[in-house]
Amino acid sequence: MTDMRMVFERLEALGCRIIPVPGIEWYRVMVPGGRCVLIKGNRLRQIIAAQRNNDASILKDLTEAVPVARYRD
Repeated sequence: MTDMRMVFERLEALGCRIIPVPGIEWYRVMVPGGRCVLIKGNRLRQIIAAQRNNDASILKDLTEAVPVARYRD
């Protein structure tokens, strides 16, 4: 299984911001372009492992996760 530290590093390299939700293994991920999604840690690992070398697919999979809000950079 993919280490969460590696997942965070990869997402940060893509311009995402990751905010852990206290008390549960869910994360708020702010994707470039102003979308914020709520996603479980296991799903983040799956997305990174499946799309290891395809940045566009990683961002696409993230934007299809549960939307929480829009934000401004």
